[in-house]
Amino acid sequence: MAVSIEKLEKIYKVKGGADVRALKGISFNLPDTGMVFVLGKSGCGKSTLLNILGGLDCFDGGDVIIDGRSAKGRGAKESDRYRNEYVGFVFQENNLLEKESVKSNVGLALDLQRLKETADKVDAALESVGLKDYADRKCNRLSGGQKQRVAIARAIIKSPKLLLCDEPTGALDSETGEEIFALLKKISRDRLVVVVSHDREAAEVYGDRVIELKDGEIISDSAPQGMAAETDTFTRDGVNGGKKKRAGLRFVRVLRIGSGYIIARPVRMIICLIICLIAFSSVGAADSVYAFDRDRALMYTMENRGALIYEFGKGYYGSENDEIIFNAANISREQADELSSLIKAGRSDCIIEMRDVVPNNMLNVGWDGTEHHVLLTYSAVTGYLETSGSFCRDYGFEILSGRLPENTGEVALPLYLFEFFKAYGYRIYTDDLQASAVSVNDYGDLIGKSLKLNIRKLPELTVTGIIDTRFNYLKQRDKLFNAVSASDGSYTFEDLSSDMYLVGQDCIHSTVFVCDGFDKYYSEIAGHSREDNVLRVIAPFTGSAADKLENIGIYKTQFNNLPVGGNRNVCYTVTNCSSKLINDAGRLAKTINEYAVYGLLVLITIAALFVTYYASGTIDEKSREIGILRALGASRADVIKITVCEHGIFTAAAFAISSVLGLACTAALNASFSQVEGLAVKVLQFGIRQTALIAAVAVGAIVLGVAIPLIRLLKAKPADVMAGR
Repeated sequence: MAVSIEKLEKIYKVKGGADVRALKGISFNLPDTGMVFVLGKSGCGKSTLLNILGGLDCFDGGDVIIDGRSAKGRGAKESDRYRNEYVGFVFQENNLLEKESVKSNVGLALDLQRLKETADKVDAALESVGLKDYADRKCNRLSGGQKQRVAIARAIIKSPKLLLCDEPTGALDSETGEEIFALLKKISRDRLVVVVSHDREAAEVYGDRVIELKDGEIISDSAPQGMAAETDTFTRDGVNGGKKKRAGLRFVRVLRIGSGYIIARPVRMIICLIICLIAFSSVGAADSVYAFDRDRALMYTMENRGALIYEFGKGYYGSENDEIIFNAANISREQADELSSLIKAGRSDCIIEMRDVVPNNMLNVGWDGTEHHVLLTYSAVTGYLETSGSFCRDYGFEILSGRLPENTGEVALPLYLFEFFKAYGYRIYTDDLQASAVSVNDYGDLIGKSLKLNIRKLPELTVTGIIDTRFNYLKQRDKLFNAVSASDGSYTFEDLSSDMYLVGQDCIHSTVFVCDGFDKYYSEIAGHSREDNVLRVIAPFTGSAADKLENIGIYKTQFNNLPVGGNRNVCYTVTNCSSKLINDAGRLAKTINEYAVYGLLVLITIAALFVTYYASGTIDEKSREIGILRALGASRADVIKITVCEHGIFTAAAFAISSVLGLACTAALNASFSQVEGLAVKVLQFGIRQTALIAAVAVGAIVLGVAIPLIRLLKAKPADVMAGR
C-alpha cells in the first residue's frame, strides 16, 4: 500500500490569537509494508499527521495519496468508508468500549464492515495477540497491556492495509511496551504500520524507517523514497467507480449499544422519565377535556348508562358558547310532528303531560305517616304514553308481568312506580273515604288493582301490567324506594328535590302506559285542549354511532333550517337526564380549560427543558465512545441509529406509560363527575387524538433535546470528538 504525502499543510485557527501551523508543507512517501516510526516532541505535528493519514482530520493544503487515491475533496461518507475499509487504529488510550466484552470490541470492526462476526475470526485475532482466553472478559477488567492488545486485535481483524498507532506504549511499563512493539513488528511484515512515538530507542530497534518532525517540518528521514506518480480520486464506490458493499452497524449491535446507554445513568433517566410522564399524561388528559364534545359525550354517557330511548323536548341556547339548555315548556302537536320527521329511527311516540293533578297524584300509594313524606311533596306520575303494536320490542322494554292496556279503562305501570307501591303499600278506599294499606310484594299483587289518579272526571284505571323501562338510578333507588322520610337528617329536602328532578328528566320512568285512543278519551273527559301538551317526543336509542350523533345533534339541523316557533334562541334537544349531566360537566370542562392550559404550558416547558438536559447530557457523556466508533469507520448514519435507538426506547416507554396514565386520569375525571350526581357519566374520551398528541409531544420533546447536541457532535471531526474538543 503506497502512501504519498505532498506538501501537506495543516493550520489550526485560534480564537483571539495567531493561527498555528501544525504541518508546514511536508512531503514524503511510505512503502506498502514495514514499520515506520514518526518521532518528535509534543506539539511537533506528529499526531496531526497521524489523524490526517487516518481520515480523522482534514488538511488545508497539499495532498495525501493512498493507493493512488487522492484525499482532496473527500466527503464525510468517503472518509467513513476509508477508515472502515483501509485503516486500523491503535491509540495510546486504547479507546475500547469499556463495558463491552473483549470479543464484542474485536467483533465491532467486522460488524462495521457488515462482515459475518464469527467466533473463529475473533478467536484467531485474539490468539494472534495472546488473548484467546480473555474473549468473554469485560474490557474494564483488563490490565493496560491487555487492553492495548485488544485494541491491536480490533485493528487487524479487518485486515487493514494501513495500521496507525498513536503512542501505543505511552501508558505502559517498559516490559509490556516491548511486547507491544514486538507484536506490531510482526504485523508489519504484510502491511504498513505507522507508529507515532517519542521513544527513540524503540524506533531504532523496531523501526524499518524513522521520520522525525520538529515544529511541523521534517528534520530527518532515515530512508526517504521517491514520490508516487499517478493518482485517482477516492470515492465512496472505490477506485474508478468499483461498487462495494455498503458497510454499517447491524441492527442487533445498534440495539445493544443504544440500550446500554439508557441504563448508564439510571437515576437521571428515572427522574427525567417521571417528569415526562407527569407532563405527557397531563397533556393527554387535559386534551380530553379541551376536546369535550357535548353530542359525543352525551351519546357515550347514554350508552354507558344503558339508555334505551331518546327523549326530545324544547331547549334554548345559553348565553355562552351556544350552550344547549333544557327548557321544561311543552311543545305543540305540530312541533312534535316536525321533530319526529327529523329523527332517524324506526318509530317515535309522544309522552303527553297529565294536567289537573296535585303533587300527590297517586292516592293509592300507602305512606308511613311521616309528616313530610316524599309522595306528599312531589309528583310520581308526569304523563302518559299510548302504546301499540311492537312497542316494547321496538324500545327494548320488558313486560315483567301482565300485558299492555287494550282499552281506555286500563293502564300499565313502569317498574319505577311499582317500586313505590312495594315500598309504601297499596291503599284501598272505602265508600266513606277511609283507607287501609295492603302490602305489595310481587307484580301479581298489583295486577287487577284499581288506580286512582287525582284528576278531575277521570275514573279509576285497572292495572294490566308492569313494564321494565330500565330505571338505573342506583343512588336514588336506594333512597326513594326504602321509605326514607324527607325529614330524615341523612336525606334532606335538597337531596329529595335533586333526585326527583333527575328522575323527571328521564320521564319515561314516571310515565304510565295506555292504549291507543286514550289521549282523545282523556281530553274529552277532562275538558281541555289537546294542543301544546306534548311533554316529550321519544324514539328508540338504536342505530349506528353516526345516526345516534345526528339525532343527538338535531338542534343543529332544524326542520327546513327554521328556528323552533320562530324563536332563534329555541331549539329541539335531547332532554334525558344524561343531557343535564353533560351540560353541567361541559361548564366544568370550560372552567378547567380556562386555567389548565397555563399549567400545561408550564409542564410541557419543564419536560422539554429536562429532556433537553437529559439528552444533551447523555450525548456529551458518550461523545468519546462516538468518536471511537467514528474512528473505527462508523458512519454518521450509524451514530444517528444508535441515538435513535437509545432515545427511541426512552420515548416509547414514556409514551406507553403516559398513555396509560392519561387514560387513567380521564377515567378518574369521569368517575368524579359520576360521583357528584350518583349516576354513571362518561363525559370525556381518551382516544386516538389524545394518544397521537402524547406521541407528538413526546417525540417533539426528545427530538428537540437530541437534535442540537447530536448535530454539533456529527459536524465535529472524529479527532476532535475523541479529544473532547
